[in-house]
Amino acid sequence: MVNSQATLDGTYAALADPTRRAMLARLVQGEATVGELAQPFAMSLPAISKHVCVLERAGLVSRRRHGRYQICRLEPDALTLAADWLERHRTFWAAQLNALADVVVATVTVDAPRSVVFTAFTDPAVLAQWFWPQRFGTRIELDLRPGGAFSIRADGLPAGQEMGVSGTYQDVESPGRLAMSCQWSGESAVSHVAIELSEVSETRTEVVVTHSANPSTADRDGHLQGWRDCLGRLIEASGTLRLALRGQ
Repeated sequence: MVNSQATLDGTYAALADPTRRAMLARLVQGEATVGELAQPFAMSLPAISKHVCVLERAGLVSRRRHGRYQICRLEPDALTLAADWLERHRTFWAAQLNALADVVVATVTVDAPRSVVFTAFTDPAVLAQWFWPQRFGTRIELDLRPGGAFSIRADGLPAGQEMGVSGTYQDVESPGRLAMSCQWSGESAVSHVAIELSEVSETRTEVVVTHSANPSTADRDGHLQGWRDCLGRLIEASGTLRLALRGQ
């Protein structure tokens, strides 16, 4: 492992210089003398020899004498090792980026204490005041515990239309975190939502909603806009919610 890492370090250090990369490109065409390698460059033979030495130490080039000349030859094994390393990590990072492409993150700061914001997400009467636009009625059922089910449905839609979400709570930590699996109207796949509440001050709370495993790009973009609208209504209602909760 150490030898392999050292080889990779030497390979990438050698490839970091454009002159050395140009030399390797020339050697792909076949063997060449040091003088022939030097022809495209405005530098001395000793300077060219130093570049060749770096390539040689990295295992990318070998040299042999033929009379008065030093013949350079490309050694592809080190390049193959570097290419294999890149391919393995390319596959890994491509998978990670594909996963990230399915994630929505929406963040807002609400002018209300964290306990009030947590109640806004977990009390059906309070949640109904802001989750859907006020032109709709709201039917809410919450079994607020890990493994408990929830359902939030909008009433008053035109015939044949449905707007709602249902699922199961996975994590309930008052007053800081909620996590749940979700299935939204019109989607067959199950996605996941985590809501993190962080205290900015005694009267301000940061809300971070992470919505992952969206089944398509269109669903992802739709949920991003939906959460922005939803959290915007929470911000607008925060003062009223706080006063209502104080009066309970």
